[in-house]
Amino acid sequence: MTFDPPLGDPPPERAHESVGPFLKRRYAKPISTLVPGMELDNIYFDGEGDGAGGWKNRDPFPDQVTVTIKSTAPDGQQHTDRFVLDVDLIRERTFVTSTREPEERLRQAVKYLESISKTHTAIAREVRSIGKQLGNDTPRGE
Repeated sequence: MTFDPPLGDPPPERAHESVGPFLKRRYAKPISTLVPGMELDNIYFDGEGDGAGGWKNRDPFPDQVTVTIKSTAPDGQQHTDRFVLDVDLIRERTFVTSTREPEERLRQAVKYLESISKTHTAIAREVRSIGKQLGNDTPRGE
């Protein structure tokens, strides 16, 4: 597996918090087996604010890199696959998060649990009633 352009090296003082050295070690030597459906996933973009309202990568990686994977099938046939990684796919993504305070979410969870408990109690009462009608004072499951 190769990267073009090559992945950069972090400054020595940041090497301990960078995924760069890890990625280089992980893909430095051939991977003996990749089974169908196997994924090689890694962090490539570790974003931090750039001070201008945007995001920059903490790791010294190019914004676009072509990953080339060369492999040999069991029948000896050679394959080459190329994938372009582009950090704009991450920078430009959108997602939803809750704006509620944790205390409000906890109150809502308690409310739902209380409702579930009341429903459980009502069902248990009904099961006992049916059991008595059938002449069984202790229905199964209690």
